[in-house]
Amino acid sequence: MTDTVNQRSKKGRINERDKHIASKILEARTQKNISQKNLAKQLGISHQQLHKYERAQSRIAASRLEALANALNMPVADFYTPHKPSPSRLFLGTLKPHERKFIQTLRTINDPTVTKSITKLLAACLKGKS
Repeated sequence: MTDTVNQRSKKGRINERDKHIASKILEARTQKNISQKNLAKQLGISHQQLHKYERAQSRIAASRLEALANALNMPVADFYTPHKPSPSRLFLGTLKPHERKFIQTLRTINDPTVTKSITKLLAACLKGKS
């Protein structure tokens, strides 16, 4: 009896494939600059549920994945393609939305003088906090 119970509990666990799909959902949404709230509204789900999908806290049904692919204008197969995220992608995935937006905006600045000025400004702000 315990073996049957253990098999059942393992069956519903989040696995590496689920985590991979979750990271692909987050990556696609952020690359297309769509908020969780807007995408969730398109899908007819709460933004909290979308957050759970993106963090691999909830498994996603095939029909929902298909709806996500349609909403993000991409093939479902793209969620399954192997990828090795760069360390910066892994890092961005752990940030809060406003932090991620700040870093993405900062990366678009092509003028080293402006980037240096922003860095100095942030350093000055931090000095005032300590």
